[in-house]
Amino acid sequence: MIIHNMEQGSTAWWQVRIGVATASEFDKILTPAKLEPSRSVDGYINKLLGEWLRNKPDEGFESEWMKRGKEVEQEARDYYSFHTGTEVEQVGFCYIEEGNYGCSPDGLVEDGGLEIKCPSPGVHVGYILDGRVPLDYRLQILGSLLVTGRKWWDFLSYHPDIEPMIIRTWQKDVLDELNILNKVLWDVDRKLKAKQKILIERGYKK
Repeated sequence: MIIHNMEQGSTAWWQVRIGVATASEFDKILTPAKLEPSRSVDGYINKLLGEWLRNKPDEGFESEWMKRGKEVEQEARDYYSFHTGTEVEQVGFCYIEEGNYGCSPDGLVEDGGLEIKCPSPGVHVGYILDGRVPLDYRLQILGSLLVTGRKWWDFLSYHPDIEPMIIRTWQKDVLDELNILNKVLWDVDRKLKAKQKILIERGYKK
C-alpha cells in the first residue's frame, strides 16, 4: 500500500485519484446488500477512463448536508479521539498500485481506521435505531479494510446535538466479503486496462 499524505479535497489529492477506483464508489462495482456485480460497473469503468483521458477528476455534486458534514468533520474526529482515548492520524489517499484502487480514510487509528459521517438529525437517528453500519457505506468500509489491511474499521455517525454512534467492523468477521470484493476489483482493473489499450490504439491517448 502506498500512502499519499496531502489534504483531502486539495488539487494534489484529486490528481492522485484520477482514473482510480475508490472505496467511496465501490457500490458502483458491487451491490451493497448481496455483493453481486452492479449494473453500474461498466459506466463506472467508463467514468474512470474519462478521467484518465482528460487527466481531470470527474467531480460530483455536493448537497448542503455533505458540505456541512465537511465543516464539522474535525469536531467529530476530536470527539472520537477523546471518547476512545486514541490518536487519529489524518492521511490523504491510500493506494494499491497493482490493483489500481484505493481509499481516502477519515483517519487511521492504531491497528484500525475511521470513517466519519455527519448526517442530518433524522438520518443520524435512523442510523442509531438500525444499530449497524448503514448499507450505503458497507462497501466503503469493506474497501477501506481491503486497501489498508487494517484489523478493524470504525464507522462514526456524528451530530453535535445528538449522542454519536460508533460501530466497529472487524476484518476477521468479513473475510469472505473481502475476498469477493478483491476478486471483483482485480476484474475491474483488467477490464479498465483492456479498454485503455483500445483507446491508445485508436489514437485517443499517447
